[in-house]
Amino acid sequence: MRHDDARAVEESDLNHQKTKKMKFEANSEPSDISELKQPETQFDDLDLEDIILSDLFLPEDISTSIMLLQNEVYGFKNDSAVGLRNVYFERAILEHQIKTKVSDPKMIERDLELLIKGNVFRRFKMKVDKKEYFSIVETETYLQTAKFKMKTTILAFQENNDSNEKLSVPSPIEFFAILVQTFKSMFVSYENLKFLWLFKCGALKICDRSSDGETAEKLTQHACLLLDKTMNIFVLEGFMILYDDKLKGFWFTSPLTRTIAKNLDLGRKELLREFNFSRFREKREADLLKKRLRNSDLSVRFVLIDLEGCKMVKRLDTTAGVIFKRPCKKLF
Repeated sequence: MRHDDARAVEESDLNHQKTKKMKFEANSEPSDISELKQPETQFDDLDLEDIILSDLFLPEDISTSIMLLQNEVYGFKNDSAVGLRNVYFERAILEHQIKTKVSDPKMIERDLELLIKGNVFRRFKMKVDKKEYFSIVETETYLQTAKFKMKTTILAFQENNDSNEKLSVPSPIEFFAILVQTFKSMFVSYENLKFLWLFKCGALKICDRSSDGETAEKLTQHACLLLDKTMNIFVLEGFMILYDDKLKGFWFTSPLTRTIAKNLDLGRKELLREFNFSRFREKREADLLKKRLRNSDLSVRFVLIDLEGCKMVKRLDTTAGVIFKRPCKKLF
């Protein structure tokens, strides 16, 4: 009997503890989902620009990497370009600068080629210290820059235009937009330009329908003279480069690409001099960004990203901040 009584007491104690635990858990659980406390994120105190420019935001594709580089070099607004004059709308970056955001060179080459074929970006060739580099510009901003720079030139062209009434001559900016949409490569031959111009002017249709050979030839010659005037505008405004004197063709370019080509070598030499005269050939990023290049119109940040992309300097993330180090020269 005593053994049964003791066992009954133990069972009652266990049941009491279970009911007490269940009541505690029921009281501790929130009655509504909204009462649950959301975990504090590390982005609460950060601004949008700080998040994008920080290392916490990792680019997923090439277009995002290009956008990050443009925002890092030129700022989030087109009118706040750092250290560059006459930028207007375009925000050109160099192709090797993308390597600072994306480490896979095959991915850069493949995805960038697809974006160029889709006419999202334009690629331009430039020479710096006898070496070839490529700049990348968005097609939309490239056309906006052309429209902005050719305003006064277009007015002069229309005033001095003695086109034939039979021809429907497009304006320079209209024809330039057609060229950009039609030819996606860096080079266009003069024969293709001539054929496209005669087609858009309507000279091809008139020549096909005309029975008089002399009239058709004069009309074609006149249309070619107007083409030469139009191409001369593109060259003077900095959007095309003549391949040679025999008119074999033209290279596409942009005003900012030509500015970068003229100033990049001087900016590199000036910035590398800072590393050569510093201890251990290294400099803090914060100290470098406080400086301003004397011999170049480019910003320190632009040249610094260029040097990192060319592997002339190496980026090191330390507890004291970002440090850039120039590798020592190999003796053998």
